[in-house]
Amino acid sequence: GELLVKHLALERKYNNLEGAINLKNEEVHSLKMEVQKSKESINAIQEVSRTKEELNQTLKEKLAESKRGHNEQLGAYAELLTKHSVLESARNNLGGAIKLTNEEVQSFKTEVQTAKESTNVLTEANQSLERSNQMKEEQIHTLKVELEESKRGHNGQLGASKVAYNELLAMHT
Repeated sequence: GELLVKHLALERKYNNLEGAINLKNEEVHSLKMEVQKSKESINAIQEVSRTKEELNQTLKEKLAESKRGHNEQLGAYAELLTKHSVLESARNNLGGAIKLTNEEVQSFKTEVQTAKESTNVLTEANQSLERSNQMKEEQIHTLKVELEESKRGHNGQLGASKVAYNELLAMHT
């Protein structure tokens, strides 16, 4: 009887320990899952951080480009202001002695238009010459090909004549 009581008590302790071990295993598994989720979160955060860095770098480059362009524009504007002030000064010094009349302006516009038309005519003539040169090059190429074919034919005839001559010579000797 006493042995049975001890056996049952040991069995209860064993079952309690087994239950505690199972709970610990579940806790360990749960902790492993939390660690995995933490790793995934850290990876996601690192990816976001990398993307943010890349965007920041791109923005810095765009800003630098924009600043360069802006500085160039400012330099050009300053240059224009300088030229304007020089021209304004020259105009004031001359006291308006030089004035372009409407006729002179119209004459200048006409000259510009004539120059444009001449340029167009020259461009068309140049294009026509280029087309003509291209056609001549194609003709030259065709003639070269025909000449090569003719040479081959002529050489073939010479070869046949030589053979016939040699045969005649052989008959007479």
